[in-house]
Amino acid sequence: MAVTVTVSSIKIDITSTGGVEATWAECVTAINTHTPGTITIVGSPAVYTITCPSTYRELEISSGCIVRFEEFDEIRWEWSNTSGSYYVFEIASGSTVTIEQNVTFDIGYSGTYHRGYVIWSGNITAEATLGNEIIISGHRRVYLYPYDNSTYNHIIIKNSAYASESLFFNGRLTNYNGSVEMDNILVTNDNGNYYGCVYFDGFIKPWENLHVNGITVDHCYRSFANLYSYMRLTNCTFKNNQNYSQTYGVGGNNSHYIKGSNSAPSHKYTFQNYGYFKDCLFQDNDLGAYEVYNHYDSFLFFENCEFKGVTYTTGRIYNNNNSVVYFKNPTFTNLTNPIQFNSTGVYLHVDFLTLTVTKDGSPVEHANVLVHQSEDKFRINAVTNSDGQLVDSYGNHLILPIQEQTAASTYVQWSDSIGSGRYYTIEIYKEGVGTYSEDFTFTAGTTINAVLETNIVPDDTFKHITHKKIKGIS
Repeated sequence: MAVTVTVSSIKIDITSTGGVEATWAECVTAINTHTPGTITIVGSPAVYTITCPSTYRELEISSGCIVRFEEFDEIRWEWSNTSGSYYVFEIASGSTVTIEQNVTFDIGYSGTYHRGYVIWSGNITAEATLGNEIIISGHRRVYLYPYDNSTYNHIIIKNSAYASESLFFNGRLTNYNGSVEMDNILVTNDNGNYYGCVYFDGFIKPWENLHVNGITVDHCYRSFANLYSYMRLTNCTFKNNQNYSQTYGVGGNNSHYIKGSNSAPSHKYTFQNYGYFKDCLFQDNDLGAYEVYNHYDSFLFFENCEFKGVTYTTGRIYNNNNSVVYFKNPTFTNLTNPIQFNSTGVYLHVDFLTLTVTKDGSPVEHANVLVHQSEDKFRINAVTNSDGQLVDSYGNHLILPIQEQTAASTYVQWSDSIGSGRYYTIEIYKEGVGTYSEDFTFTAGTTINAVLETNIVPDDTFKHITHKKIKGIS
């Protein structure tokens, strides 16, 4: 096997594996043949230690390489510098890497220093089982970039080397085309520190190819930070963390959300856009002012989520700066003041409107749909997909508010009586095909099967609901 490498005092670069898969052990042989003593090997199973004769030493698996880390491989970094943060382990885009269960990457955290960055961008399959997890420890940040297609299952990311930075990071990308599947990820500290958090930063466009399921964040600085548009987290647990979680601009500038009357939200010329938590548990997160601090025009949707644990007088969810929280079947257990109310945040209890638009028994694609509340508290324009439905990239139908919660036990109904003037109106139009209009109440999940009628009015009657197709509709 022809494994090609270059080695310097600050970088080990696996540049080629000859077009075939090489094991990590074979790569180490090539590295030590090139520069003896670069990686020490002790024991069986082997512990591989990367020595750092200068300030640091990066390991890179370059584009085109095919590498397998076999079960029980343990790779350590041994630092000699006393300050600074460095890139120490990069799997480049275009590479193909398999990581078997029980593999450990110890980046070499020591006291205040040795803050190494882990950057994985390639086609990575890192799958393990419960009790046989893949472990990354002693790092500053772990970046998982979706340039290619990656799968992560049963990974432990622990003992961050930096107090308030990120354990798990997805970053500001403009040219990604891959997907990331993440299941059963534990982010934690077992060294007495409360360091790091899950950090979602700066998504340029809705990340439709990100699957996050079963992340647990335990004994960290925060549960999560930022959380940008179209992020969906399911079956996740956030517990025993030291400070509040925070969001910035979820939905924000890309979604064109506007504020309607009575401090209620409207949605104009876009499909809905929000950070989405489904079947998640928030428990015993201490010391921070709030469990989730939602601000700066952010939209969060909690479906079937439980907030549980310590009694807190300052509230578990705080919502301000024109931000909105949607609830569907929330559970609050052993909490004092689970929601903190103020004049700038809105709390809405919602459900799904399942709409199907047909004509002569066939679904109508690109039908223009306007749904608006009678008191102008809510308004959304969207277009149907090939199934004649309004479905976002995660398969959710349109969410509509049932009622607004303005205090601990105070609810304002939005759509419980047409006779009392509280209802929704749906108007549908497709030029040359037909129209549909209906007033309806909405007090629970509702299905509307709209059959377009042949135009019996001039087309301009419905022109106020026409617009271009919206990104985000599948």
